[in-house]
Amino acid sequence: VLARVRDIGLPALGWTPEASSLRARVRFVNRILGAPWPSWSDQELLDELEDWLIPILGHPTGLGEVAALDVTLPLRARLPWPEAGELDELAPSTWTLPAGREVPIDYAEALEDSPGPVVAARAQQWFGTTEHPRILQGRVPLTVIVLSPADRPLQITSDLPGFWTGSWAQVRAEMAGRYPKHAWPVDPGVAPPTR
Repeated sequence: VLARVRDIGLPALGWTPEASSLRARVRFVNRILGAPWPSWSDQELLDELEDWLIPILGHPTGLGEVAALDVTLPLRARLPWPEAGELDELAPSTWTLPAGREVPIDYAEALEDSPGPVVAARAQQWFGTTEHPRILQGRVPLTVIVLSPADRPLQITSDLPGFWTGSWAQVRAEMAGRYPKHAWPVDPGVAPPTR
């Protein structure tokens, strides 16, 4: 069965959204901090299937058993100790907006061509933000996608306060005419956030 998994690749395993997020977060931390955080590349995970998959799977008789398994727990067990306890602080799975709503952080994008992990929310939910969101103990700015009320990107930035004092005026003028029922303050940095 493991030979078949190696032939097919990692998609043969049970990748829940939580497992995919965990892998992307750890890969991101490895890219920035290096060891002892694992790279969890496709090849590394496939080469070490006996070490991390078999202990919880036992002796599978078919690929169906492998595909049905949520790989989150065995992957978590592979994290280095005591660093594993810091993962949620270094690379949280969500970001809390000023109004208290949590939005997911997409680390998969950060592994491609984005300077940092991506977080998206409507402009009104970012109101009150005076410092750009950062992770990894303040080392890495999140790539913020500011959305319109129709959930279309208005701005992609790694400097939200700079956006408020720069091109926000133009965006505000256009959006206030298109969506008059929504708040479009002159200075979003001091405006109260809305949901």
